[in-house]
Amino acid sequence: MTHSTLLRWSSTALVVVLLFSCKNELEKVMAFASEDEWPFQTTYNATYTYTEKGQVLNRVMAGEVNRFGADTGRTEFSSGFLLIFYDSLQQEESRLQSLRALQYHHRNLMIAEDSVFFTNEQGETLETSLLIMDRDSGLIYTDEPVKITRDETIIFGDGLRANETFSWYRIINPRGEFYMDDEEDDLP
Repeated sequence: MTHSTLLRWSSTALVVVLLFSCKNELEKVMAFASEDEWPFQTTYNATYTYTEKGQVLNRVMAGEVNRFGADTGRTEFSSGFLLIFYDSLQQEESRLQSLRALQYHHRNLMIAEDSVFFTNEQGETLETSLLIMDRDSGLIYTDEPVKITRDETIIFGDGLRANETFSWYRIINPRGEFYMDDEEDDLP
């Protein structure tokens, strides 16, 4: 084989290898840059106020908000998340805080996670690691361990079901110390 023939074969082989390697790289880039993987909108130090017929229903605040493609209908709240519910008189009814939250618009679900605190207007505070809010049913729930503090009472449980303002709730497998009023000691 002559030098020019060897050079021609080598050049052809190099072009073929480059074409196939470019195709593989392009496929990797396309897979990596999927519409659902990267947010189409990012907002920092965001505050959103939701109203209905001129009445404020709730207010959402987060350090960072990332909205993703229409296929997922997902919004991620990070760097601190706060959701405040208001009653019909525009007074704060309850407050949900966590380090992070996810909202799935197509399923009408919101998931608060990582250091979740939910306080109602009676001053009761729920602590857990994960809380799911189903906007269709108006319920919140978790199967993670919970701790509820009210006055001097602390109740633990293996989960919880509640309404979305945390004014009513049911603890799964409750346990803790309960203090009774002295009035009950006077019963016959």
